[in-house]
Amino acid sequence: MLLSTPRKSLLFAALCAGLFTACGTSQTNVNTEVSPIPDLKDEFPFSVKEREIYQANVVVTSNGAEDRFFVARKGDK
Repeated sequence: MLLSTPRKSLLFAALCAGLFTACGTSQTNVNTEVSPIPDLKDEFPFSVKEREIYQANVVVTSNGAEDRFFVARKGDK
């Protein structure tokens, strides 16, 4: 028989004990409080208002053709 000697039986028992403790759940379930997330501001970190004065060059490329536009604003104009 495979486990006929006491030394083999002890070695087998130690191996099984090691495997069972490695696979078991020995962690305690401790409930800890989670800190709440701070309230977020309703504001953006950048300006969302359109500027009163600006200018830009707009380039639109489609099917190899390129259209260029100049866009500007000053007040209501």
